[in-house]
Amino acid sequence: MKRYLLTLLLLLGFRAGYSQVPIADSLIVPAESAWMNVGIGRSLNYPLALDLGFSRPLPACLLTVRFQLTDEMDLHRQSSSESLWDIGLLLGKMVERRHNLFTFSAGLGYVGGRIRGAYIPDESGWGGLQKMKKLSNIGIPMEIQYIRTTSGNVGIGLSAFGNLNLVRPFGGIALNLHLGQLP
Repeated sequence: MKRYLLTLLLLLGFRAGYSQVPIADSLIVPAESAWMNVGIGRSLNYPLALDLGFSRPLPACLLTVRFQLTDEMDLHRQSSSESLWDIGLLLGKMVERRHNLFTFSAGLGYVGGRIRGAYIPDESGWGGLQKMKKLSNIGIPMEIQYIRTTSGNVGIGLSAFGNLNLVRPFGGIALNLHLGQLP
């Protein structure tokens, strides 16, 4: 019985060790890779989201600097429009398969913007003024990206983003154009 278990353990151990070699080789990224992205999309809170970022793979992780803007875009100016933005430094992992690239990142960021405060009615009772307050907070930015590289220098992708903070968390999706030395 011990002989069968030992044989089975050795066979499974060699098989598991052999199966990891191609995966590890496919995760090697050239050191000169770096790219920027610009995108537009929709936030969960507001109808407009703008996404700007710069990414550079490091030996053990992916380093990303990101700027995210979400805005209400009240074109009729019936009320004071809110807007939120964050700038963050994210670390993450990257997986490359043929012409597809997946990134998963999170980090630390600064959140700012304008949000509605107290409503002050006027004396007639028919109108009033919406006070705006400035938002300034620390948050945790997160991002998941799918990038389809059409050539070595251009890619198109979809990103899901978010920022967890204590005052006004937000998230959304954006369609991105990636330019630079993509893996």
